[in-house]
Amino acid sequence: YMTEAEAKVIAENIGTTWEAFVDNYLDARWPGIDTVVIRQIAGKCPFLEQSEGSIFGLCRIHNIKPSCCRQWQASLDHKECRRGLYHYWGLSVDENGELCGSPEDILCFQTFIESLREEDA
Repeated sequence: YMTEAEAKVIAENIGTTWEAFVDNYLDARWPGIDTVVIRQIAGKCPFLEQSEGSIFGLCRIHNIKPSCCRQWQASLDHKECRRGLYHYWGLSVDENGELCGSPEDILCFQTFIESLREEDA
């Protein structure tokens, strides 16, 4: 969820009216007061731009994304992260939180993760 104020900033920045934003992007089932929830489309955030067949996506509203997105951290505790891990890397996680898969696939994934950490340094 996000605040209504954050949602209004997004609506303004994507060039739509608040009414159209509510109709096209918000989940009407959310019972929040002064908060809203973005409706997923095909199981994804409507602001995630992903090319056909690509494993990577780009946030179309990265510079104005709401606090819930800025605070989210990838983790093997998230089912969507585990699904992606299996789908894109052929790996799973056992009941102890350990990666399962071929040693080659695990090494490839770990090398990729390390490369991301190096970019952040």
